Amino acid sequence: MRISTVSANFNFKSNDRHLHKNSKGEVLIRESGSYCPAEFDKLVYSNYTNFFRPDLNSGHVSKYYTDGTWNGFCQTIGEHFKDAPKVNVYDFACSDGSEAYSLILSLLDKFGEEEAKKYFPILAYDIDDEMIKVAKSGEIPVCDDDIRRFHYNIQNLNQTDFYKITFQQDSPSSKAFVANEKLRNKVHFQQEDILNALDSIESSNSLILCRNFFPYLSKVQMWEIIGKLRFKLDSTSLVVIGNFDKFTTSAPFASCGFEEVCPLVYRKRC
Repeated sequence: MRISTVSANFNFKSNDRHLHKNSKGEVLIRESGSYCPAEFDKLVYSNYTNFFRPDLNSGHVSKYYTDGTWNGFCQTIGEHFKDAPKVNVYDFACSDGSEAYSLILSLLDKFGEEEAKKYFPILAYDIDDEMIKVAKSGEIPVCDDDIRRFHYNIQNLNQTDFYKITFQQDSPSSKAFVANEKLRNKVHFQQEDILNALDSIESSNSLILCRNFFPYLSKVQMWEIIGKLRFKLDSTSLVVIGNFDKFTTSAPFASCGFEEVCPLVYRKRC
């Protein structure tokens, strides 16, 4: 298989990288907005992501009266796992690590280091080795919208304790989020397909983020993933999807014995 690559340009989003195939099985990797030949008509997946992606906060606003932050989502999981001494957190299709770092910072901001430590380290997986390299580096391109969401979401933490935002005019991206060692140690990134990684998840007191990728899968793949979640998890665990996934996955989750306990969050029925 030949791999063609269109040069990355991270000026607009944290990451917006797309992998296409043609009828010959050849692959084209391109950034959003760059030219895609008509023959590469199959979109296999996208690495699109942002920090503090807003679908999670919007789903919890009405219950917890939050505005533009992940505070309500953290409140949801904090209440669910309040009696768990340890929470096993998995982030699948983690892309460049933006979501994993967003969750870590949100938990620290909401609960403080001592109470939040039971959620760490997060185990984060992506099938794309290039994205895992970026995630492991802890240096992730950001745009102005990302930076605004940092200001909305991080209210209590001292920024310099965990990360900084750099501005470099001679870089492919003029702005970057840079996690320090203290923050990087709270997540382990690994290249792995979700179907393989699901075999090793803990059944109880697990928080599974599998967000905003289901529409890229075949129906067989989608049912296989949700079926594995059905057999692996008990009712003490939560599965979190994205707004992009909702209409694709609602029927399979219901058929596999899950109920939506609050927006985008599912639990296996007792």
